[in-house]
Amino acid sequence: KTNEGKTLSLVGGDLQLGDGVLFASGGRINLASMASAGEVVPIDSGLTINTNALEEKLGKITLSHSASTMRTQTNINGKNAKLANIDVSGVEGGQVFIRAGQFISDKGWIFADTYGGIKPSEIDIFVDGDMHLTNGARITADNLGNSQGGHIKVTTNALLFTGQNAEVEKEIDRLSTIAANNKEGTGIGGDIYIETHLLEMNPGLIQSATQTTGNAGNI
Repeated sequence: KTNEGKTLSLVGGDLQLGDGVLFASGGRINLASMASAGEVVPIDSGLTINTNALEEKLGKITLSHSASTMRTQTNINGKNAKLANIDVSGVEGGQVFIRAGQFISDKGWIFADTYGGIKPSEIDIFVDGDMHLTNGARITADNLGNSQGGHIKVTTNALLFTGQNAEVEKEIDRLSTIAANNKEGTGIGGDIYIETHLLEMNPGLIQSATQTTGNAGNI
């Protein structure tokens, strides 16, 4: 956990995150996996990777969670919020940058939700190989206040949604999901950008909806 608005970075070889929580409310979390020697430099717009290797530049990131709900909760802007495994949710939007050769999330959660601030959140994931969201994995940049929802950008060779989380009661929440919804107030839903050669949903959900008077975002 970092102080509000600060940055937390994990950079190295293969990264395995299981049942834990990385929390930087309104801040920034960087995850980068390298399969060969190189340098990862955080910049305002993301992560710059410098390496001399011609192949196998990026490594593998695995995110997993064995429970159907998160045990830890926090108070954000007077609201009781569940914490994800990777979480930058706050009054102001935070940022998540992920760089990997392969990314697997099995029931793992990544949240960059906003609770009323002006600054929108951002999730930017680049995977040189395949990206797997399985058994109810979730990536959200939802708006839970009178603000702008976050933006999600995924660039990968193949984006694969599989399986469901049978432990979750609500049927739609069982699906592996990428969402930037407008859930409360007069705010605006976020935009979702996906660039991939292959998209498979067996099953899965990509959603930028609105539940109130504010507009939805775009996919």
